[in-house]
Amino acid sequence: MARIAEATLTSPDRIRDVIHDFNADGFEALYPKYKGGRPRHFTRPERREMEKIADPSRSLGLPFLT
Repeated sequence: MARIAEATLTSPDRIRDVIHDFNADGFEALYPKYKGGRPRHFTRPERREMEKIADPSRSLGLPFLT
């Protein structure tokens, strides 16, 4: 495993994980599991909450911004 890790510029732990996944799932384990696409948009309530956190004068009721 150490030679494979060296050849692929990764750690032996990563190689061990890939082999374990391959043994469990076959070739499906070699395909990426992430999903592409556009980033998620924030809802109106989420935006309001972020604005409150970013602006302490609104969330704390204080007359200054920093």
